[in-house]
Amino acid sequence: MTTLSTRSPVRPIARTLTVNRGLSQEKAVNWVLSAMFFITLFRATGMWYGYPAIFEQGVGVDPMPLQLILYSLIPLLVAYACLEPLKLLSYMKRTTFLVYVVCGFCVLSVLKSIDVMASFRGLIAVVLLAVSPLLYRMRYGNEATMKAFVNFTIICLYINAAYTAVCPQYAIMRGHYNGDLRGMFLHKNLFGHFSAVSFIALFTLKREAMRFTWRNIIYWGAVLIALADVVFSKSSTAIIMVALGLGTIYGIRWLQNVPNPFNRAMILLFTVIGGGVGLSLIFLVVIGIVATFFGKDLTFSGRSEIWSALLPLIYDKPWTGYGFAISRQPTFMAEYVHLSWGAKSTHNTYIEMLLNIGVIGVGAWLGYIFTRMFQKLTTIFTTASAKDAQAKEVAIILMIVAGSMAEAGMMLAPLYLWPCLVLMLPLAPGPRSLSQGRRRRPARIVRRVQEAPSDVR
Repeated sequence: MTTLSTRSPVRPIARTLTVNRGLSQEKAVNWVLSAMFFITLFRATGMWYGYPAIFEQGVGVDPMPLQLILYSLIPLLVAYACLEPLKLLSYMKRTTFLVYVVCGFCVLSVLKSIDVMASFRGLIAVVLLAVSPLLYRMRYGNEATMKAFVNFTIICLYINAAYTAVCPQYAIMRGHYNGDLRGMFLHKNLFGHFSAVSFIALFTLKREAMRFTWRNIIYWGAVLIALADVVFSKSSTAIIMVALGLGTIYGIRWLQNVPNPFNRAMILLFTVIGGGVGLSLIFLVVIGIVATFFGKDLTFSGRSEIWSALLPLIYDKPWTGYGFAISRQPTFMAEYVHLSWGAKSTHNTYIEMLLNIGVIGVGAWLGYIFTRMFQKLTTIFTTASAKDAQAKEVAIILMIVAGSMAEAGMMLAPLYLWPCLVLMLPLAPGPRSLSQGRRRRPARIVRRVQEAPSDVR
C-alpha cells in the first residue's frame, strides 16, 4: 500500500508535465511556421513604398530591407529544424524522385553557370521562398493553408487599395504604362497576377458567405477589389488567368460528384484527349480577341521576337543551361537579345527555365507538376472545405502553368506566384479530409490516456 500511495500521484503529474511540454512545443512550432509563411508571401510580393511611377527609371528604392526580410527566414528555418528534426526528415523522405532530379539540375546549373555568384544568390532566394511555406502546408494540410492564404490575401488587397487612394502618384504608373494600376508592386503585371490568384482563392459558393455579417462584408469587399485590380492593372495575362481559374473550379465541382477514382481518371483522360484539340482552337480564338482588344498578339506580350532571339541559345547549352537565374539578369538580356526597344525579360517562363537549368531539369519539373495535378483530380474528399481547397489548388496551378507561356518569373523565380505554386502542389490533405474517414489510432490514444488513472488505483 505504501508503494501504491507514493507512486499514484507521480504518474499523473508526469503525464501532465509531458502534455504541457507538448503543448508549449506545438505552440512554438505554430508561431515559427506562421511567421515563415506570412514573411515568405510578403517578401515574394515585393510590395514596398515609393516605387517610381515610370518603370523605365528603375526600382528607385533601397533593396536592403527586402533582402533582410528574405534572409530572416534562415534563422526561422533553423529554429523549426531544432523543434521538429524528425518530422523534417520525414518530409524529406516523402519527397518524390522528380523533385530531387530538379534540385540536382538546379545545383548543377549553378556550378556550370557563367556567373556563379549570381546563380547562387538566385538559388538561395528561390529555395527560401519555397521551403518556408511548404513546411506550413505539410504540417497543417490544405484546408488550414488555404485559410491562412486567404487571410493574407484579404489584408494585402485592402492595403493596396488604401495605398492607391492615398498615394496615387506611386500606385498608378506613367510613361509607357500610363494609367495602369500597380499598387505597391513593382510592375502592373506582377500586381495583375497577384490579383488574379487572389480572386480565385477568395471565390466561393458557400451559403455561409452569403449571410449579411461584418465578416462577409469584408470578405466580399476583398473579392470586388481583387476583380477590379485585375481589370485596372490592364494585364491581359491576368484576365485570361481569371477566366481559366473560374472554368477550372466549375469543372472540378462537376468532377467531384463522380465518386470512383478510376472513373474520374478515365473521364479526365478522355476529356483531355478528346476535347483538347477543339477546346484549344476555341481558346485560341478567344485569346486572339482579347489580345487584339489590348493591342497585342497571341503571345500577350507583344514581344514574340524575343523568343526568336532566345531559342537558338537553348540549343547551344541544352543540358545545364547558362546558369540558375542567369536569364533574369539585365546583363544577359543586353548581351544576347539585341532589339531596338531594349528587352528586359524573356516574357516566357518556360524559355527562362530552359536557359537556366536545361531541358532535363525543366522536363522533370513539368512531369512533377502534371503528375500532381492528375493525382489531385483523382483524389476523393468528403468535407466541403476540403473539396473547395482542392478545386482552388488545381485552378491556381493551371493558371500559373498557362500564364507562364506569356510571362516570365512564374516558376523557379523569387516572385509571388512561385510560393503560391509550391503551396498548391503537395497532396497532404490534413486531418480527416480524405474519404478514408477518421484515423482510429489517435482515438485509441485518447482512450488510453483516460483509462490510465484507473491502472494506478
